[in-house]
Amino acid sequence: MALKDGEWVDFRPVKPYDGQTIQNGMRALSDQSRYFRFFSPIVKLSDEQLHYFTEVDQHNHVAWIALAHDKIEQLGVGIARFIRFQHQAHIAEFAVTVVDSYQRR
Repeated sequence: MALKDGEWVDFRPVKPYDGQTIQNGMRALSDQSRYFRFFSPIVKLSDEQLHYFTEVDQHNHVAWIALAHDKIEQLGVGIARFIRFQHQAHIAEFAVTVVDSYQRR
């Protein structure tokens, strides 16, 4: 998909090997963006958090990642996910995070 400025971004489901890409994305977020996403002053995801965010079943925990198309390492630029509540499958927690340099693009 092309952004407003013409840069291409690829979208795909999150894979178990995306941990480093997600961790790099955390570093690309401002303190304010990390706080708005996690409601705490988190700087880095723990190994347990990375496992939770990458080992998704794409049914009850759905996550898609946005990657810069023309970058050699496909820089992660955003991620969206929802996680269904265990006892109320028709309700889910939803989150979207976009690295600061790609916001409003």
